[in-house]
Amino acid sequence: MNLKQVMKHFGLTTYSQVAELNGCTQPAVSNWVKRGRIPELAQRRFADLSKGQLKVTKTRKS
Repeated sequence: MNLKQVMKHFGLTTYSQVAELNGCTQPAVSNWVKRGRIPELAQRRFADLSKGQLKVTKTRKS
């Protein structure tokens, strides 16, 4: 999943809203944007909250 999908699914418009939903900080979400991916643990939280409608995308570690 990507951040755009998360925001659309939950009707969110700001990174602060994304952070609050995921239980992290807004700077953490900004880091996801810079890196171009959501960490797997955060994706799992969103997948759980969406009752499986959002799917975890495995990413390779550098």
